[in-house]
Amino acid sequence: MPKLIAEGLSPSEFEVEKRATSSTTMTSLESVERTKTVPCKLTFKDVKYSIYTKKPGTAEAREYRILNGISGELMPGSLTAIMGPTGSGKTSLLNALANRMPRIKGGSLEGQLLVNGSSIRAAHGASRFARLSAYVMQDDVLNPFLTVRETLGLAASFQLPPSTTREERDALVTVVVAELGLSKVIDSLVGSPEVRGVSGGERKRANIGVELIKNPSALFLDEPTSGLDSFQAKSVMECLSSLAARGRTVAASIHQPRSSIYSMFQQLLLVSEGRSIYFGPAAAAVDHFSTIDPAFACPALFNPAVSSLARVFAHSAARPLSLSIFFFF
Repeated sequence: MPKLIAEGLSPSEFEVEKRATSSTTMTSLESVERTKTVPCKLTFKDVKYSIYTKKPGTAEAREYRILNGISGELMPGSLTAIMGPTGSGKTSLLNALANRMPRIKGGSLEGQLLVNGSSIRAAHGASRFARLSAYVMQDDVLNPFLTVRETLGLAASFQLPPSTTREERDALVTVVVAELGLSKVIDSLVGSPEVRGVSGGERKRANIGVELIKNPSALFLDEPTSGLDSFQAKSVMECLSSLAARGRTVAASIHQPRSSIYSMFQQLLLVSEGRSIYFGPAAAAVDHFSTIDPAFACPALFNPAVSSLARVFAHSAARPLSLSIFFFF
């Protein structure tokens, strides 16, 4: 704006130039309009994961079962929560579903993982699924001395085809920033606990933006609200809910979310001691367990994730097989 005035434009000429500039920007954004995501239906059947280690001084192998026969289905346009107590296998399950289980000696993954009916365990299926999906780790690994714009621009340079022009890349970054609600801080430093920058929730959203550059159909997140206060945690989850509403398949492991966040989930997968004890609509979970035992009912105005489901986890840990009930829809 100051540049146009400095060039000696009259107020009327300035308005014409302003509208032309705005029109050019919109055309640029439209030219890189994000293509519709490919609907990604992820089906998993009898997923098991074990680690075999040898006892010291012997040749006998000992099996540690991390996941024990978990099944379910993640649908396009849905936000799914994977919940369970610490050490229940939430992150291991999320890694398995994202086909990113770390290769460790003695590790064994079994079961079926299908995307739109095709296995992702085979080399061709794994390669295609890697292009369709993205994984956001619990800890942010962003350069604190880059701005949000520079961070996403760098990610675009790595992830977009070499034929992408700088104008197209910059316009795509603008689209992603708007999608994540980061427009007001686009030129602020990302920062870190030691370097002043954007807030924790904005940093988490920028971390998600790095993965959104390639427009994934499926998005997996490990504890996306970890380390955030209640307001920032809600803003991150509202962002994920919005991404799911645009047709993406979104799944996140999460530990005891507040009630306002819990209400955003369409699907809920409860894991305890490596077993699935519930899979179905999040809104129906408490009623489902209260029909099994009235002690699992959630009192009025209480957070179901803290009150009712916490008692379910405690019960299932004491009696692992008594609540192994699947609830498909």
